[in-house]
Amino acid sequence: MALTETAAYITEFAGDYKVALFLINPGAVSGTVTVAEFSSIIGVVAQLAEDSTVNCKGYSTSVSSNIVTCKAIKGDGTAGTTAQLDFYLAVIGK
Repeated sequence: MALTETAAYITEFAGDYKVALFLINPGAVSGTVTVAEFSSIIGVVAQLAEDSTVNCKGYSTSVSSNIVTCKAIKGDGTAGTTAQLDFYLAVIGK
Protein backbone atom coordinates (compact mmCIF):
# COMPACT_ATOMS: atom_id res chain seq x y z
CA MET A 1 0.00 0.00 0.00
CA ALA A 2 1.39 3.40 -0.94
CA LEU A 3 1.46 5.90 1.90
CA THR A 4 0.15 9.42 1.36
CA GLU A 5 2.62 12.32 1.37
CA THR A 6 0.86 15.43 2.62
CA ALA A 7 3.97 17.63 2.25
CA ALA A 8 7.36 17.21 0.60
CA TYR A 9 10.50 19.35 0.72
CA ILE A 10 13.59 18.40 -1.29
CA THR A 11 16.96 20.15 -1.53
CA GLU A 12 20.35 19.29 -3.03
CA PHE A 13 23.76 19.51 -1.34
CA ALA A 14 27.37 18.57 -2.13
CA GLY A 15 26.58 18.20 -5.82
CA ASP A 16 25.35 14.60 -5.95
CA TYR A 17 23.26 14.27 -2.80
CA LYS A 18 19.72 15.32 -1.90
CA VAL A 19 17.75 15.57 1.32
CA ALA A 20 13.98 15.10 1.32
CA LEU A 21 11.56 15.65 4.18
CA PHE A 22 8.05 14.23 3.87
CA LEU A 23 5.04 14.50 6.15
CA ILE A 24 3.24 11.17 5.86
CA ASN A 25 -0.40 10.45 6.66
CA PRO A 26 -0.19 6.65 6.62
CA GLY A 27 -3.80 5.41 6.80
CA ALA A 28 -2.45 1.89 7.50
CA VAL A 29 0.01 0.22 9.86
CA SER A 30 2.50 -0.32 7.03
CA GLY A 31 3.18 0.81 3.50
CA THR A 32 5.71 2.25 1.09
CA VAL A 33 6.92 5.65 -0.05
CA THR A 34 8.60 5.90 -3.45
CA VAL A 35 11.04 8.80 -3.62
CA ALA A 36 10.90 9.36 -7.39
CA GLU A 37 13.51 12.13 -7.25
CA PHE A 38 16.17 9.67 -6.01
CA SER A 39 17.79 6.74 -7.80
CA SER A 40 19.21 5.39 -4.55
CA ILE A 41 18.72 6.06 -0.83
CA ILE A 42 21.58 6.26 1.66
CA GLY A 43 19.71 6.89 4.92
CA VAL A 44 16.22 7.28 6.39
CA VAL A 45 14.82 8.55 9.69
CA ALA A 46 11.15 8.34 10.73
CA GLN A 47 9.84 10.55 13.55
CA LEU A 48 6.26 10.79 14.82
CA ALA A 49 4.51 14.10 14.15
CA GLU A 50 1.95 13.32 16.88
CA ASP A 51 2.02 11.95 20.41
CA SER A 52 2.65 8.21 20.50
CA THR A 53 0.03 5.73 21.67
CA VAL A 54 0.21 2.26 23.22
CA ASN A 55 -0.33 0.73 19.76
CA CYS A 56 2.05 3.03 17.86
CA LYS A 57 5.29 4.24 19.46
CA GLY A 58 7.01 4.96 16.15
CA TYR A 59 7.86 3.61 12.71
CA SER A 60 10.58 1.24 11.54
CA THR A 61 11.93 1.68 8.03
CA SER A 62 13.71 -0.40 5.42
CA VAL A 63 15.00 0.62 2.00
CA SER A 64 15.18 -0.98 -1.43
CA SER A 65 16.50 1.23 -4.24
CA ASN A 66 14.33 4.39 -3.97
CA ILE A 67 11.44 2.78 -2.06
CA VAL A 68 11.08 3.13 1.71
CA THR A 69 8.90 0.62 3.58
CA CYS A 70 7.47 1.99 6.83
CA LYS A 71 5.88 -0.11 9.57
CA ALA A 72 4.21 1.05 12.78
CA ILE A 73 5.79 -0.42 15.91
CA LYS A 74 4.81 -0.69 19.56
CA GLY A 75 7.14 0.16 22.44
CA ASP A 76 8.38 -3.43 22.64
CA GLY A 77 9.31 -3.47 18.94
CA THR A 78 6.41 -5.65 17.81
CA ALA A 79 4.12 -4.60 14.97
CA GLY A 80 1.73 -1.74 15.68
CA THR A 81 -1.91 -2.68 15.41
CA THR A 82 -3.94 0.55 15.29
CA ALA A 83 -3.65 4.32 15.59
CA GLN A 84 -1.71 5.04 12.42
CA LEU A 85 -0.13 8.34 13.35
CA ASP A 86 1.28 11.00 11.02
CA PHE A 87 5.07 10.99 10.85
CA TYR A 88 7.98 12.78 9.25
CA LEU A 89 10.26 10.85 6.95
CA ALA A 90 13.74 12.32 6.35
CA VAL A 91 15.60 10.75 3.42
CA ILE A 92 19.16 11.23 2.12
CA GLY A 93 20.00 9.90 -1.31
CA LYS A 94 21.21 10.45 -4.84
